[in-house]
Amino acid sequence: MMYCQRCQARPALAQVQDAAGLSWALCDLCASQSQVFGSLHKLMLPALTQASPPPAQQSCPSCHQTWHILQQTSHLGCPECYRFFRVPLEAALTRLHGQTVHQGRRPHSRQERDASWMRQELEKAVAEERFEDAAQWRDRLRSLERNS
Repeated sequence: MMYCQRCQARPALAQVQDAAGLSWALCDLCASQSQVFGSLHKLMLPALTQASPPPAQQSCPSCHQTWHILQQTSHLGCPECYRFFRVPLEAALTRLHGQTVHQGRRPHSRQERDASWMRQELEKAVAEERFEDAAQWRDRLRSLERNS
């Protein structure tokens, strides 16, 4: 089975040609992203210009940990692993969490929850064209934000 040449995490199902005329074997997700974000050439990592084996056959140059072991243990061997396995790690994180940026675990305060709820009620009132209610929600929200 051939892996996607961009993320190296999913099977390649599409053949896409970039502006330079090079053909790339991509998974459906990477192929759709290349169409959304513009030129495929800009999305490709410089390392992809050479043929490389799937991540399961590669190992980190510093600690020699393989992608297969990383998948089994969920632990990176060294700081260099972050750079070496960046593309498949980003693909795996996106698949698991929907994003690659950590948002934190800070609990929201009661005031933040109230403000969020008031914003939702304000948006709902505006969408339903209940402008008197929307004005009341706006005033309550401003009052809450002033007191903080």
